[in-house]
Amino acid sequence: MQLKEIEDFVRDNSELDLDLEVASRKLSKLQSDVILMKVNEQSIYRSLLLKLDELSTDKWKHYSGKHTAEHYKKEPFDLKLLRQDVDKFIDADSDVQQLKSKISMQELKIELLDDFLKSLNQRSYQIRSIIDVQKIQKGLI
Repeated sequence: MQLKEIEDFVRDNSELDLDLEVASRKLSKLQSDVILMKVNEQSIYRSLLLKLDELSTDKWKHYSGKHTAEHYKKEPFDLKLLRQDVDKFIDADSDVQQLKSKISMQELKIELLDDFLKSLNQRSYQIRSIIDVQKIQKGLI
């Protein structure tokens, strides 16, 4: 899912329904939907981390001169780097930066879903409090 889609989902489902019985019944479904979304986003996050590891290894081979001659025909690199400088070139590589940007976006999505899930967990207490207030107002307590 895109971040915008998650933001819209959170926005659309943040308000508490005035019919508390309906709100209470919808809560567990909403929580399970958010949990499934979060698991899906975490799965994508983990696969991106694996891709970053693979890409970093490939870039290390590229910048340290340990790749095949065939590779250097496709992607020439004529500099001889010191071992300590290889990591700087890897971090500055556009492919690595793009992947790190995707990872940061995934972290943001997961954080947003986490925060919304926490607010949903509090919703049952809010519903209970509203019901208690209504009972007091009706003189039932």
